[in-house]
Amino acid sequence: MSLTDLSDIDLEETEDFATVSKILGSQGSVFGEELDAETAESLLDALLRMTSTAPRAELGGEAWGPVAACAAEFSPGEPQVVEVALGILAKVSGSCQGKLDEAFVALLKRVMDENGDDEPTIQEQCCLVVKGLAEGNEGGGGMMLGQGIEAALDEALGKIQNERNKKYVAEAKAALGL
Repeated sequence: MSLTDLSDIDLEETEDFATVSKILGSQGSVFGEELDAETAESLLDALLRMTSTAPRAELGGEAWGPVAACAAEFSPGEPQVVEVALGILAKVSGSCQGKLDEAFVALLKRVMDENGDDEPTIQEQCCLVVKGLAEGNEGGGGMMLGQGIEAALDEALGKIQNERNKKYVAEAKAALGL
């Protein structure tokens, strides 16, 4: 596969989830180069579109690692990439049993810390991911609380600017049993 193969994929129309996940998960090594933010965002946009139309349980497990890695790689310098990655994780988090671990909670907290008042959408998406993980992973709420996610949610409340969307903090806390 050469770098020009990516241009052969119509990312606005493709339903080839496996290929898009593979390219994203390789962080571009499929092409022998690192993914730039624009390409990563295009790949994530395609996955987001697919997770909106396909059964989430089917896609969630396959996408989890590559999408989370993308959020980690591009935070805080490319918030638009991080927002799309978190949007995907929020959509599939409730059906990703067994994907929650301490490293992922640390990643969520880091992303929330790194993207402050100027990126309220990232705070909102993180709250939705926490809610989905707490609801979809038995014992996940307790593990996230043990890792200090409550403090991150409290801080998110002050960073979210849209009054309607402040409810995401309350929903995440309710899912955690608070």
